[in-house]
Amino acid sequence: MVKGPRSFCLGIGAPRSGTTWLYMNMRASADLYMPPVKELRFFKGLRSLHEKTQQMHSLLASDGVTEADNAFIDKWRKATDGNPEEYLGLFPKEGAIGEISPIYSVLTLTEISVIHKVLESFDTKVFYILRNPFFRDISHVVFAMHRRKNRKKPYTTKEYDAFITTKMFIRRSNYQRNIRAWRTLFKERLKVFYFDELDEAPKTFFKKFAEEMELKYDSGKVTGTKENKSGSEGSYKTRLPDEIIEKLKVRHLATIPESKVITKHYKAKWIAEIEAFSQDIDVS
Repeated sequence: MVKGPRSFCLGIGAPRSGTTWLYMNMRASADLYMPPVKELRFFKGLRSLHEKTQQMHSLLASDGVTEADNAFIDKWRKATDGNPEEYLGLFPKEGAIGEISPIYSVLTLTEISVIHKVLESFDTKVFYILRNPFFRDISHVVFAMHRRKNRKKPYTTKEYDAFITTKMFIRRSNYQRNIRAWRTLFKERLKVFYFDELDEAPKTFFKKFAEEMELKYDSGKVTGTKENKSGSEGSYKTRLPDEIIEKLKVRHLATIPESKVITKHYKAKWIAEIEAFSQDIDVS
């Protein structure tokens, strides 16, 4: 019997859109190998050797580390991130494999072509979770400027503005640009999902996700509790300056109606949510 190509499941984002929850459940329940490094970032956002070493010690001390994980961690620490010739050597040599790196969503077509070339012998499926970009942006600001830095003290309006006007920040929520770039090479193998469905019914979402991605999984191991342990623990219900909120509102109320990749239903839903937004709403 001739075996078909191995399966590769690649998650590209969006950042702050449920990828941590999805990674945890794929690793716990699905019939494929997901590495112990949640955001591998092999092709973008590369880690230094010092950062890898620190994370390696943390991973090895955590629960549930398997023999395959130990082998992966050892090879990952020694590998040169960004070198396509070393990428597949990190993973087990048999069975379905995958990874999630939300930073990949912003890659250029040239950068995507490197990944496409590396995975050309695999049955690759790529997934992208879309979240209301207004909420995604707020969550990203709080995460990057507060949670990750363990800072509860507010910044100045000018500092927040400098962050939300960077090219990479804007690109993270430019779903049309990102989907077009990835679809250029991966075509129908790029699957789009919506965070709203995950938020409303996590287990139902995972069932739909697994069917679309053709993943076998143990439904008894899927958790219905959403969580994101990235960054520091604790509550960071930071109130952003009204000027920043207004700027993000204007940005997305202008772009959502023109999008050719967001469904009509979610355009209407997201616009209504933005117009009704109050900072009393928890956007995490």
